[in-house]
Amino acid sequence: MSRVSTLDGGVAVTNRGHSPGDRTVTLSFSGLPRELVEQARRMVRLHARVTLSIPDGCFIGVPSEYAERRQELTILIAEEA
Repeated sequence: MSRVSTLDGGVAVTNRGHSPGDRTVTLSFSGLPRELVEQARRMVRLHARVTLSIPDGCFIGVPSEYAERRQELTILIAEEA
């Protein structure tokens, strides 16, 4: 959903519904073995897209960042696989 001001002082609201691309998945690596943490860091550096399988389905995503302090990997969902 987006809202934009119009020239006459009103607003225009657009709702294009839900799409898989509206989702962001955050994976926590806190307390996991160091090898898994290294794999998460490597994924962000080397892979432009990954396939993510979760209870809601399979998705194609883009590894966005690995937050060192929180030990979290953020994946932006691009489309349904």
